[in-house]
Amino acid sequence: LFLNLSATLWEKADAKHVPNRLGAKGDREMAFLNLTAKESKEMCSAFKAAGMPPTAGLLYALCTAYQRHVGQYPFGINLQASLQTRGFLPVIKERYFIGDWLIGPCYKVRRCFAGLRASLGLGDAEYWRPEDAKKLYTDLIDDVTNLNGRVREAFVAREYGVIKGGPAPYQNQNLYGDINRMNDSILFNNYGPRQIHPKAKAVSWNWTGPGKLDCNTISVNGCTSITLASTVMGIEKVTSIRNEMKEIIDQITAKSK
Repeated sequence: LFLNLSATLWEKADAKHVPNRLGAKGDREMAFLNLTAKESKEMCSAFKAAGMPPTAGLLYALCTAYQRHVGQYPFGINLQASLQTRGFLPVIKERYFIGDWLIGPCYKVRRCFAGLRASLGLGDAEYWRPEDAKKLYTDLIDDVTNLNGRVREAFVAREYGVIKGGPAPYQNQNLYGDINRMNDSILFNNYGPRQIHPKAKAVSWNWTGPGKLDCNTISVNGCTSITLASTVMGIEKVTSIRNEMKEIIDQITAKSK
């Protein structure tokens, strides 16, 4: 409770003294990063060439952009993990069902000692590397496949929480029973590949979530749609993180050619 609440209380106290520091206007403000099918394919190939699965590549670009524009790494990544195809029998791979399958495991990113060394000029400020992003993703897959580790803890936290339902509200509660520090972390939701009938003429699929910074991503007919949003930082900061994330992706893509 202390770890989760302290971030919220700190920001409230800071806002009392410096009202304009964060730049938020009280609403959820968002910026989109929507790629073409060609750009999406090149991005995924570049991430793999750099030794990262596509999801890990997105996490690396996101966390690095966050560090550069917020001044520190997020406490962690609060993922939205679905148990529909892994935690229930019979196993049905097609996602054609309506249900409340989501849990929110948090995986640590920030390292206090590494951050302290960087502040003293004794280490690199960007200490979270592609291999760290890959390890986070590997840990997630292992946890959600075997229903252990952070996934087990997140399941218990939701099942015995005061608020249980909905896609994310259960995570954004003061009495949430697991570490997540929503106001000091990134909420990350990757829907993976989806197909929409060509007659629908889908252009993108963008939606938002709560937290200091939310990142939702999905592949629709081969095109990657990414949404960044915040109710805390303001549109200028959200846009700058979006632009930096795109630049990092472009640099990795160019390097792979």
